[in-house]
Amino acid sequence: MEKLGQDLDSKQYWADVANQYSDALENDYHKHRLEVIRSLIPEELFQPGKQIFDFGCGDAILFPWFLETGGNIEGIDIAPEMIQIGQQRLTSWGFDSSLIQVADVNYLKQIGSASLDGLLSFNVLAYLTDEEELIFYQEASRIVKPGGYLIVTHSNELFDLFSLNHYTVEFFKDYFVTDALQHAKLSSLLTHSEGSSKAAYNVRENPLSYHHKLKKFNFKELKQGFINFHILPPPLLQDKTYPSTLNVDEGDRWKLMFMCSTFGSCAIRL
Repeated sequence: MEKLGQDLDSKQYWADVANQYSDALENDYHKHRLEVIRSLIPEELFQPGKQIFDFGCGDAILFPWFLETGGNIEGIDIAPEMIQIGQQRLTSWGFDSSLIQVADVNYLKQIGSASLDGLLSFNVLAYLTDEEELIFYQEASRIVKPGGYLIVTHSNELFDLFSLNHYTVEFFKDYFVTDALQHAKLSSLLTHSEGSSKAAYNVRENPLSYHHKLKKFNFKELKQGFINFHILPPPLLQDKTYPSTLNVDEGDRWKLMFMCSTFGSCAIRL
């Protein structure tokens, strides 16, 4: 599978899936995803006058959360098709459609320093190239005011240990095996492991170590949330329904780090 954000044109990808993605927001998976995202956003951001920016806003599904409480929110997305859907939604909700526009990560350079109370980015960072990702974090550190928040979701690298397919083998090759012969033995397992339709995203994060990355850009992680909980590894999963992760017993929450394919993070700008 080619990597989105590098070998594949991510703009074309989102153009192809825009309508399906927007329609899918009504299903149980996306409803739960939005519930987890909502749980990660500090209540203080839902107040009049707060300045929020949504990087990769898609169809602006989150905008009413902030606009209806008197906050200010704007956003960008690289896919014109997604922005068109978002503008139609905003108009139908009685909001200004110009709050969102087509732009890429370089747009962040136009935002004033220390001007944002919150920077959001959900289901987006995985598609960035290495250069784009660096720009995102450098600009996030500049534009989020001290005491402001960075709230994002990521493709969960630790899920590969649970997936029992080709990605599990690759995870072991990348992190646990250094000997060439052992690499070859692991590679032979690929012919016996079930494939996956999961995109090989360019940017994947480990929830155990992500706070170290944030620290380099002057953020401190406060909270994590987990999305897309698999009760069994994908090759064994027949019923693709995903239980809620919001009320899991504290003694079992560690399992979510491995059994969920996506995780979210809320961090504060130091």
